[in-house]
Amino acid sequence: MKRLIISIFSITLSLEAFSLCVANYPKEYINLKTILTLNSTTTKIIKKTTCDNISGESNKDKLKNEINSIVQNQTNSMNWKGKDRHEVGVMLNQCIPKKTSKALVITFAGTDAYNPRTYSLMAHLIQCKNYQKLPTWLKKKTYTLIYNSLKDKKSSYTKWAGIERGPMNMFINDESLNKYAKNFDYASFASEESEIIANPNKMKNYGVSAVLKEFITSTAGIPKGIQAAHACTKKYFKEAKRLGITPKLIVMSHSSGGRSVVKYLEQVKKYDVSLEASLVLTIDPVKEAHEAIKEVAGQKVSNTVDDYNPFTDNKHKSPKVWSRKQPKSLYKTSNAKRWINFYQSKDNKSGDAGFMKFGIAGSPISKADANHFIKDDLGKKPHGNITYHEKTLEVIKEEIETLFN
Repeated sequence: MKRLIISIFSITLSLEAFSLCVANYPKEYINLKTILTLNSTTTKIIKKTTCDNISGESNKDKLKNEINSIVQNQTNSMNWKGKDRHEVGVMLNQCIPKKTSKALVITFAGTDAYNPRTYSLMAHLIQCKNYQKLPTWLKKKTYTLIYNSLKDKKSSYTKWAGIERGPMNMFINDESLNKYAKNFDYASFASEESEIIANPNKMKNYGVSAVLKEFITSTAGIPKGIQAAHACTKKYFKEAKRLGITPKLIVMSHSSGGRSVVKYLEQVKKYDVSLEASLVLTIDPVKEAHEAIKEVAGQKVSNTVDDYNPFTDNKHKSPKVWSRKQPKSLYKTSNAKRWINFYQSKDNKSGDAGFMKFGIAGSPISKADANHFIKDDLGKKPHGNITYHEKTLEVIKEEIETLFN
């Protein structure tokens, strides 16, 4: 127990120490030029093979086999060796518009939920005519079929992702919404601020300097996911201008992606003050992952100390990322035309930092156009289940339809 207390204190103090070094660290550690010059050949190939492999026949077993084929084709179409999750995302994202493009959808995943392979395949299926021939009951199984296929292949990208399970799945199965969504382009990015937090098992492969880099760049607000999203946005709207079209910018996020949205839009504002996000949809937003861990670690230490204190009743609450107003970190940016937020406060066990489990409650967005507090029918894991809650999806659908009508 003493070792646990020491470990938690060490983590908390180390994170604080890293924060003090921000001013002395370079403001960029991703080669944006490389990201901007990557072509979309791989994405086009994968999209074609994806659509070509879908027959449109209403048969669950046949669709399962077709999903397995498109997952395998995606694997075969890419050279995965030596590529980290950010590079894979860059290769799969749709950062180049078409003449028919109506919007760029930028998505930030929750902590340890970045799954660019699933997101990309779902984006392609949203746009496939044959897939839209399927009945709604069958299309609703899209996310589960892709997730299970990756799981069966023991892919490192088998991560449960709230945005894919909720909004992206709805973009596929809801016919009235798909008529808009099929003309969107999609790009997803990691939001957790450290590769170590995303995968604690990698800690053994990190040296001190690498760990320092991870947390400093996070504190400075320039993690890889946000840099890549910014680069994608610049590339997309530059090409849109050349094509003579004016697509909208839509931003979606879950969990720690909420804070990433704020940082991303602040960066966009510095690059182009005229570019605005027409619609921002944040689901159960929380602050950066490393900040959330500091918050629950402090509670864990306090609870552990109480356990050994004979003068307390030892009836303490479980560690939790608490729901509250955070106007300095979770707020509507000036370049967001409309911001809709969804949050809950019931979750008690969705978080897992390896050395402890904790609850994750989302927070309201300061000055948002609407903060929808959802309290019922959230199941055993409210922080994840809220992404596909009936109310969440209903409001998102209304907002998309209103935006394009």
